[in-house]
Amino acid sequence: MFLIFILGILVLIGGIIAGFCMENHGWSVAGAVVCVILVIVSCISSVPTGYTGILTTFGAVADTTLPNGLNWHAPWQKVVAVSNKEQTFTETNLAFSADLQEVKYTYTVKYSLAAENTPTIYREIGSNYFNVLIKPQVNNAIKTQLGLSKAELMTTQRVAIQNEINNAMRSYASVYGISIQVFLDDFDFTDLYTDAIEAKQVAEQEALRDKTQQQMETERASQQAERARIQAESAAEVAKIQAQSNYEVAQLEADAIAYRGQKEAEAKAAMAEVMTDTLIDYEYASRWDGVLPKYMGGDSAPIMDMRGE
Repeated sequence: MFLIFILGILVLIGGIIAGFCMENHGWSVAGAVVCVILVIVSCISSVPTGYTGILTTFGAVADTTLPNGLNWHAPWQKVVAVSNKEQTFTETNLAFSADLQEVKYTYTVKYSLAAENTPTIYREIGSNYFNVLIKPQVNNAIKTQLGLSKAELMTTQRVAIQNEINNAMRSYASVYGISIQVFLDDFDFTDLYTDAIEAKQVAEQEALRDKTQQQMETERASQQAERARIQAESAAEVAKIQAQSNYEVAQLEADAIAYRGQKEAEAKAAMAEVMTDTLIDYEYASRWDGVLPKYMGGDSAPIMDMRGE
């Protein structure tokens, strides 16, 4: 807009000068003034922000670049503004997977050209460097990576495939001073393959459901067997404890009976001993004739009969 404003001012000034010259000096002077103005205008070029100005002289590209804004140059020179802004390109193309399935893929490329590399790229390739350098290589990298993956895994492996593509493209594009990022937006397969995948997924889901059901039943049976084992062990332990208790009770009763029998025997023995002494005394008493012996005693000393005769 600023360039248009400047050109408008120059044209206005040129018109005023031309009109003045026509009134005072005729058409020849007015024509000369107009030519000078046109030459001046042709020596002014504007380079917008985000662009690099490439100066060419009869098609030869200069090594130096022009800054943003208005620039003066010779009338026989041309200024080409090459964008250094990030640009976006989206396309849909065809490839084949590792299992030879046709894949329609949609991708997006974001790219930008470094300002310091702009003169070289423009000189060697031109302003259409994306279609020459980037686009063919992007498609080649995508087709290579898709050709290494099975079709049914592409969706789940999208990020990994995309990373491999970007690694390859960054190594390639950095040589030219181009920043690039590739996005895999979508995969589309043939109807026949899509139907086959859906049928396979249904079968896998049913198999998984059956396996899960079987595992649940097996687990339930295992739990029931474990409960039965625990109950049996508990019952056996209770029976063992009861038997031990019964044995101990019987042992206590046997010990009590034995003790009671022992005490009764001891009592009978004591009574028998007492009864024996009593019977002996009784026997002596029953056989005594009433006459005391004259002598009584043992081995030590005689007992004299003190009775008078």
